[in-house]
Amino acid sequence: MPINFLPKNVKFFELFKDESEMLEKAASSLVNLFEGKNDAEQACGEINELEDKCHQIVRTINHELYRNFLTPLDREDIHAISRRHYDVIHLIKAISIRIGLLNLPSVTSTAKELSKMLNVMVKEIKTLIDGLEKIKDMDNTIGKIEDMRKQGSTLVRIAYAELYEGPKENPADILYILQWTQIYDLILNAIEKTENLATVIEGIILKNG
Repeated sequence: MPINFLPKNVKFFELFKDESEMLEKAASSLVNLFEGKNDAEQACGEINELEDKCHQIVRTINHELYRNFLTPLDREDIHAISRRHYDVIHLIKAISIRIGLLNLPSVTSTAKELSKMLNVMVKEIKTLIDGLEKIKDMDNTIGKIEDMRKQGSTLVRIAYAELYEGPKENPADILYILQWTQIYDLILNAIEKTENLATVIEGIILKNG
């Protein structure tokens, strides 16, 4: 039986779009959690389900890479886009779980602002995925994501300074600092991973343009 090296009708770009949709929904659910529109149990359930769906897409892409000799982009590039989507949504899940477990009485204004910033960044990722399929210039979108990452880093540094400002003798104060330090670290990591995903997509566009 002859071996067919021609690519099957595998819509890798559609799978990327599905991943981006899962990521956007998860980021939006995190905003709702921080804004008090959803309780922790509901938000964690939604985000966990979205992460599972994203993981299934990653598996589908991996399987199709194995089955197809020819692909629309380099194989390592397809894998990188797929995996980095999952990395971000996995961090969003970790943030929501941490909020639910700690049972914090309120969410800081900085955390709310950071969650909204992350939400905007993942929306811009969807624009980049569209640009990837068409191999077109995405400088403005990349610039927006980079600017938001810088703003997020600045906000987190300010938040750290506020947390550690003044004497902390009460054990509850120390616990509060530790809790929010962990949460800010996770949010900043998600923001940085989102920028990293954007950088990967930009590199692929430049390579194939």
